[in-house]
Formats: sequence, structure tokens, C-alpha cells
Amino acid sequence: MLDPWLIQASLKVCHGLLPGGRGQVRGTWLSPVVRHHLVVSFDLYAFPPDGPQSVDEIHGVMEAEEERLAAGESDSDDLPAPPGPEIERFLAELEARWPSSEADPDTSPWASWPLWQRVGRGTALNIVWSQADSMRPAVIALGQQCNVVIYDPQSDEAFVPAGESSKRSWFKRRS
Repeated sequence: MLDPWLIQASLKVCHGLLPGGRGQVRGTWLSPVVRHHLVVSFDLYAFPPDGPQSVDEIHGVMEAEEERLAAGESDSDDLPAPPGPEIERFLAELEARWPSSEADPDTSPWASWPLWQRVGRGTALNIVWSQADSMRPAVIALGQQCNVVIYDPQSDEAFVPAGESSKRSWFKRRS
């Protein structure tokens, strides 16, 4: 369960920047776990090929991240490790295709920047809702090309690059 204090602290960081009740926060960092629970953006997560491979494994990584943040640890306590080569290539490709919200706030699909927002050894991608339908398939396809696992918490699906799993290219948690 998400700690109400963590939500309150994260909202204070936002300084009440929830424009028009749409729930989008541009240029303001919220933890990926809190952002997921508050539904302020359409989120996707990317993990390296040697990272979590199933929805259950991804949930474990996200729960560990939530516990780390709830314990008061932050990335500023120790510098976060840089992304691995696959994630670095994936992020560079995303940045080349779609501008930052700072560079072009009217057309950027990003609800937050920079794109490297560590979640375990992966990253959270926060997308404005108005561009979610076009960004989701593009990010999943790019993940396949860059050998990166993509997790969609809205549908609770993990998209594993072909060749990483002999069983299937996506996993969905069973209810």
C-alpha cells in the first residue's frame, strides 16, 4: 500500500501544479511509484534485458523502489548508477525522436524530464495523456529494437524483446 505521507510529500514538491484538474505535472518530478498511484500521466517503464522479465518480477522491482523511497532514501543520497547500454541507447533514441518538454512544451509528449528516472536498473517514462495512444505502440516497438523490456502498468503487461523469452513476447498478470 502506498504511504499517504509519501503522496502528501510528493504533492508538496509539486507546489500544487495540477493545472485545470487534468492531473498533468510538467517539469516536476514525482516518484514513479507515486505518479503511478496518482495517475497524473500515462506511464511506461523500461528495463534492461537482464532485468525483470515478467509482470511479477517488475512488481517486485517497483515495490522495492517504493520501500526505498518510503524509507527516506533518494537518488541524491548516492548518485544513481548511469543507465546500462541498452537503456542508454533506448533513451537517446526517444530523445532524438521526441523533444523535451522544456524544448517544446506544446508538442512534447513528455510529462516530465529528464527521461532517466531510475526505477531499479530501469527508468520511468511519463507521457501526457493526450499523446498516450500514439506513444504507447511507438515506445513498445522501440523497446523491441533496443532490446529493452517495456512495462505498461495501465494494462499490467510486460513486453519482452523477441529472443529474450522463448515462451512469448508479452506477459499479463492473471487476476
